[in-house]
Amino acid sequence: MFHNDSMCVIKEEGGRLLFAGYNDYTINVWDVLKGSRVSILFGHENRVSTLRVSPDGTAFCSGSWDHTLRVWA
Repeated sequence: MFHNDSMCVIKEEGGRLLFAGYNDYTINVWDVLKGSRVSILFGHENRVSTLRVSPDGTAFCSGSWDHTLRVWA
């Protein structure tokens, strides 16, 4: 299910989504129950190195080697 070049992975608290940041500058969103990718998110200009989901699960942040922090909602 996952690529070998993943940098970070975080699961939504109590949910079924898993977020994975990759060396190819993308974030993949996975449905853990189906074992399938739901979405690929683009926006960073370098490796995605950190992820954090908000406590209520409505948004998440990603940090990258491009020195940016993005909020996805």
